[in-house]
Amino acid sequence: MTANTETVATTVNPSLVPAPKGPTAAESLAKQKAADKARKPIIKQEKTVTAAPAKKAPAKATKTVKAEPKKVEGLRKPQIRLLEALKKAGKPLSRAQAAEKAEVDQAACVEYIGSSNPEIRKSNDAKHFPSLISLGLVKHEQHDIDGKDVVVYSITAKGKEKLEKAAK
Repeated sequence: MTANTETVATTVNPSLVPAPKGPTAAESLAKQKAADKARKPIIKQEKTVTAAPAKKAPAKATKTVKAEPKKVEGLRKPQIRLLEALKKAGKPLSRAQAAEKAEVDQAACVEYIGSSNPEIRKSNDAKHFPSLISLGLVKHEQHDIDGKDVVVYSITAKGKEKLEKAAK
């Protein structure tokens, strides 16, 4: 027995195939071009810029300058001012008095002059810089003022020497 096989070719009727949804790529491109032509062109206006007149350099403000404190090796400017204030006073001063006369922040005097507590002073010296007490330029004592124990500071001979060397 022999089998007869036939190949059947079928053709699809194009009217039976559903049409694609939406516009085709060619139609979309044509619509885009038409929309671009319909738009009004944007006209850029050029601004004419005229050069501004040259500015004069501002006049330098003059300010009154205080006399610059002497430079003393190993000391900061506030420390020098404190030494000068203590020397000029000629008597022991409290921290508040010394700070006022030397124009130094009173709270910063803990670092500049040094604490009367040796442990705190040692810690501050290690953290910041050597204080005037640690350097032996200032000494501190406790005085009874109006029934209160107040720490007062005075310049030592070594402190006066250091200032005199700086003046030369």
